[in-house]
Amino acid sequence: MSKRSKDTRRVYSNDLQWFFYAVSGEVSAGAVRAFLALPRIQALRVLMGYQDSLAANGYAGSTINRKVSAVKSLVEYAYRIGECEWQLPRLKREREQRYKDTTGVSVEQIRLMMAVPDRATAKGKRNYAILRLLWENGLRRGEIAKITCGEIDWEEQRITIYGKGRREEGEEIDVSDRALEAIRDWLTVRPQSEYDVLFTSLDHNTLGKPLSLTSIYRMVRRLGEKAGIKKIVSPHKIRHSAITAYLDASDGDMRGGASFARHSDLSVTQVYDDNRKRQQKKATKILSDLA
Repeated sequence: MSKRSKDTRRVYSNDLQWFFYAVSGEVSAGAVRAFLALPRIQALRVLMGYQDSLAANGYAGSTINRKVSAVKSLVEYAYRIGECEWQLPRLKREREQRYKDTTGVSVEQIRLMMAVPDRATAKGKRNYAILRLLWENGLRRGEIAKITCGEIDWEEQRITIYGKGRREEGEEIDVSDRALEAIRDWLTVRPQSEYDVLFTSLDHNTLGKPLSLTSIYRMVRRLGEKAGIKKIVSPHKIRHSAITAYLDASDGDMRGGASFARHSDLSVTQVYDDNRKRQQKKATKILSDLA
């Protein structure tokens, strides 16, 4: 697992903790050793049962595959260093449906969310700046969390982001006047911190520490609820909304949409465009009329 990115190792570590808590009720070195000491067929049954329970609880196929892969990686490593006498076979992967629901929320609902933060308060200034970046740049919460104060180019109006698929040096993106103004407003009240990250916690116990991915998710979800939006709003829902809204406003500019979303594969952006225009419904109607 040493060749994996730092983010992947962190996610796998969380997945392994989840696995051992689910199958043994505790996360400890003893639980790991007990699992690795099982006969191969028994360990396989445990992992397959875990896989089935994830599916029964509604986890996406991609998430289930990643969680199972984390366990297999642990076993492979333990086998290589002599801590385990067997390896796990290839398990049937769950079917992955990429971006099945790309609808997100409407532009009007985004406007309602933008109006929720009280920008006279520190928390309101911070949350508003995050919302602007999520919406205007389609950023993922991991990218939001890693923005640093030192890598904001005020003159060129650009920031460097790190995250999914990014190289270690990051990637520069353009930001709007409104987003920069919101960031400046937040920086006037940002607490002193030993960390260079732009967005920090304002909670008493974690004041000045980097804002966690969970905190960003919960913040967005609460703002959606306060805006009166019935569906659960997440940072990724806002990303979906931004990509779809751009395609609507640009009459389906696929290359612009892919550039905005930072999709390396144009077919991913195509999914958004197809869902936006409901191409399958049109095709079904034509075929229905023909017969």
